[in-house]
Amino acid sequence: MRVILCILLTVSMVGCTADSQEAEGLPRSAKNKAQPKSSSEPKQEGAAEKNLPAKKTAPKQVSKPSSDVGQQAPAFTLTSYEGGQISLSAHSGKVVVLEWYNPDCPFVKYAYNEGPMKKLIAESVAKGVVWLGINSGAPGNQGHGAETNLRSKKAWGLSHAILEDADGSVGRLYGATRTPEVVVVGKNGKIAYRGALDTSRGAKPDPEDAYTNYTANAIAAVLAGDAVSAPTSTPPWGCTVKYKR
Repeated sequence: MRVILCILLTVSMVGCTADSQEAEGLPRSAKNKAQPKSSSEPKQEGAAEKNLPAKKTAPKQVSKPSSDVGQQAPAFTLTSYEGGQISLSAHSGKVVVLEWYNPDCPFVKYAYNEGPMKKLIAESVAKGVVWLGINSGAPGNQGHGAETNLRSKKAWGLSHAILEDADGSVGRLYGATRTPEVVVVGKNGKIAYRGALDTSRGAKPDPEDAYTNYTANAIAAVLAGDAVSAPTSTPPWGCTVKYKR
């Protein structure tokens, strides 16, 4: 009888132990399901950076040649109305005068007829100066074309070359705005003077008025190896350059 009672007591105690274990919380299998699943995948570092757009590189700034006084005269090559090509670099070491030219411009006509232009060119060339006319007028505009320019050369007895700049690239490179307008380049290749031919503004000066031939003074200075006296830059007068629009 005692043996039976002991067996019953033992079974009862085991059942109580199991009930107490489940009373503490969820079954082990439920506990496992409730646990958050830890990610075994490594954290992706730098992913945001990879998705960023590539940085744009600023375009390289290329400086254009300057046509200011004291700067190296911009190089160019143009074709003369006679047909040959002429480069500024071919006259390195010489004094060069660039004259923006339009034979049909009333101011140019004044400069060559009543004004000092023909005499100044003849005297300068005799001293070794290279004189180059440049016509930056576009086709169809006043003063353009080989026939018109060659006819004017013959009428005024000119021997220097007149160069065709029909697209206006050289004129714009030098910032030329008027005809006539001059740029004097020294033996060192630098611009010594630029601007008006003289103080006449395209009309015969009054004998009582002060008169200065800026171009003649600049040429004389650079031939002598001296600096050009102020002003080294003056506002040009004349017709507007008839650029292509």
